[in-house]
Amino acid sequence: MLNRSFLALAILVALGAACSAAPYSEEFRSRFVLAPGATLSLSNVTGTVAVEAWDEDYVDVQAVKKTSRFPADFRYVEIEIKKGRDSVIRTVYRKPSTSVSVDYKVRVPAGARLRRIENVTGDVLIEGAAECREAKTVTGSLTIRCAEGPLQAETVTGRILVDLGKLGGDAFYRTTTGSIEARLRPSLGVELDISVFTGGIIREGLQIATSESGGTMPQRLKGTIGKGGPRLRMDIVTGSIVLRAS
Repeated sequence: MLNRSFLALAILVALGAACSAAPYSEEFRSRFVLAPGATLSLSNVTGTVAVEAWDEDYVDVQAVKKTSRFPADFRYVEIEIKKGRDSVIRTVYRKPSTSVSVDYKVRVPAGARLRRIENVTGDVLIEGAAECREAKTVTGSLTIRCAEGPLQAETVTGRILVDLGKLGGDAFYRTTTGSIEARLRPSLGVELDISVFTGGIIREGLQIATSESGGTMPQRLKGTIGKGGPRLRMDIVTGSIVLRAS
């Protein structure tokens, strides 16, 4: 879970940035090499985050600071990049109450291993990376299409869409209010453990050997796809979970 001080800062920033238009902007750009086997993490507070694989062998970071009111506040918002075996990109607010949000577009080598992609207010998109371990936001949606993973995907209010190639270990996807859609290859071996408090569980095109099904508040589904394997747990309070063959 996100720590309390980080969430408190996020709330202040989100309140300042909540406006339908942002006529002022400032761009940031950086490039660096991600060594083979190294990991990359990104931490943002308010704005959108898009991480996409490309054919180059370096990381390209494009960030746009936006505000609808006080462009002078840009000086209080910094984009920090720590390079190394565990590279980290993060948004740092030197002044908690500011009107600035930050949108990221980050392009990574196709073989990149994403360790933790984190946001608070805003959507997260991860497309085409070799591995994604963890993706989180509080208010917003997660869309994740990686060759492997994610092992953890969480939001409080929003939709989770995961297109799974394979899992390197047990995985957990959770939202409070929204929906979860997991697109699974029929050849992917997993043990399912699904819980929906208010909503439904929908299965489309998958052969699932069911060991437990039904119930009300919560609805439960436990079963096996293929020959079994890592445990895939999905929880939702209000909304639906869709299991779809990809």
